[in-house]
Amino acid sequence: MSFRRRARRLLDSPKLAYWNLALCAVAVWANTYYQAFCRPVTWATIALAVAFTPVVLHPLLRAHAERWRVPIHFLFGIAACICVYCILFIGLMNLGALLGLLGHPVLLLLYLPHFLLWQIILHRHRTPDLMARRAFRSGIALCLTVALGAGIWFRVEHPSVEAALSDPEQSSSIRPSYMTERMLGMHFKYHTALNLFDGWRPPLHDPLIVTAIWLNYPLMDSPTAREFRRTLLRGGGPFFVMGPWRIDERIAVYKRVFPDRPIRQSCACAKEYGEVYANDPRIQ
Repeated sequence: MSFRRRARRLLDSPKLAYWNLALCAVAVWANTYYQAFCRPVTWATIALAVAFTPVVLHPLLRAHAERWRVPIHFLFGIAACICVYCILFIGLMNLGALLGLLGHPVLLLLYLPHFLLWQIILHRHRTPDLMARRAFRSGIALCLTVALGAGIWFRVEHPSVEAALSDPEQSSSIRPSYMTERMLGMHFKYHTALNLFDGWRPPLHDPLIVTAIWLNYPLMDSPTAREFRRTLLRGGGPFFVMGPWRIDERIAVYKRVFPDRPIRQSCACAKEYGEVYANDPRIQ
């Protein structure tokens, strides 16, 4: 039996839904111990659950999903964008995960986004309905629009945030908002890049701030942006950062602008680093 025929047979099998559920459950469990993605913020958790429910369960519910094909393919478009985001965020570990074949099988879970994206693409190609195609493209367009909006918002707020990081007395010029809270909370509260050497990871993950960084830092002229580009030249790669930046300054300004927001979170990004995170005096 050819590989294509085997793949099509797997895609048609209701058992694939159980494999999807099992792999997702194991990936979530493993991620609590070995960090890849930190704890998603509330909106990201909801988006993950809503977008991937039809992807994970589609093989089991295919016979009952025909009447819902348009909203399902809209969610497929969103889920496809999330998979691409995860693959980009993992970055060089897409290659390192091959070490799972050499005794570290947990690393193979990093290929779960690839596996789910493959299913989405096949489901999409096997549904020639015009409305379903438009719904799929609409889901992608929504994600791109949100990402572009986050990038523009980041760009607008960046000068005041960067000035305050150099001189905390200028903190009053920062407009408290969702984006400025994320910008100031980078590297100690919000996880922005896969980082294997920093001792502990910031415990929260917000894809909007990460996407905004990707869209802005390669082209901006600021101390933080220049450090980002130096990381690229040192071989870190655009989505792999070798160390956190200006944590002390960020915490000082964050406390001035958002005095009622907590610095320390109730849990670390991963249990492997929990003790180090809890004992760091900067986040007490």
